[in-house]
Amino acid sequence: MNNSVSFSKRVKTRVKQWLWQCFSEADGMRDVTVLSGPCRGVRLRIDFRDESAYWLGTYDRRILRLIGEILKPGQIAFDCGAYLGVYAAAMRRRVGPGGTIHVFEASERNFKRVSLLPSRNGWKNVTVHHLAVGEARSTIRFASNLGAASGPVDMPGKDLELGNVQIETVACSGIDELVGERGMPDPDFLKLDLETAECFALKNGAALWARKRPTVLVELHRNRRERPFAFEAAEEFLRDFNYRGTEVHLGRVVKSVDDFLRAEEAGVQCTILATPL
Repeated sequence: MNNSVSFSKRVKTRVKQWLWQCFSEADGMRDVTVLSGPCRGVRLRIDFRDESAYWLGTYDRRILRLIGEILKPGQIAFDCGAYLGVYAAAMRRRVGPGGTIHVFEASERNFKRVSLLPSRNGWKNVTVHHLAVGEARSTIRFASNLGAASGPVDMPGKDLELGNVQIETVACSGIDELVGERGMPDPDFLKLDLETAECFALKNGAALWARKRPTVLVELHRNRRERPFAFEAAEEFLRDFNYRGTEVHLGRVVKSVDDFLRAEEAGVQCTILATPL
């Protein structure tokens, strides 16, 4: 069985390499149309070597379908930490032309790609911002060449090996800053995938959580602490603002740091759907 799995992986790797060599443009990427799943038909720009799941439509189908179940036509959604924009695409598909999507991506390389999403797909109600989300009113150092794992460098206990990491300096905004100072509308739904900066985003959205009470989908990321900062922030957010948390991969109610740690022990990246009670 192990030999069979290993052979299958080698074949897939060679196919991806062949696709990349044959079809990539000068920057190593290619515009593709998603072949299946909740984002079928959406135009994305990908690197075949490690992003073919986005093209095939197999990436995170469970969560993309969940977004389709939560959002309603005409609503407002934020995709914070967008990478290629596949979550934003699922949001736009659901809210339709009458809704509004704001997309936030800090990595310049990823921003250049995701900023093409509206024009490639004819969406006039999707706005892409070259902006990190996390600490309010700040400028941060950001690791920009780690693909979907690109994120802030100087987080307590993150301990990144920086030898081959490309670092850029980017503006960073808090959640309440986005809607209170930058003039963006109150969202009905937010997705937070911030590579440990969710510990700041959950804390500095207090005014929005109390006023609008949006649904929040947040992927939690560890640092070296026994009780990671992001896990503590999520526990406080659920408790202080009276939200119900469900770990989306396991379908399990979660409330505390211990619950989040147990979810990780079950082999998943702890991702919480927080709905107001």
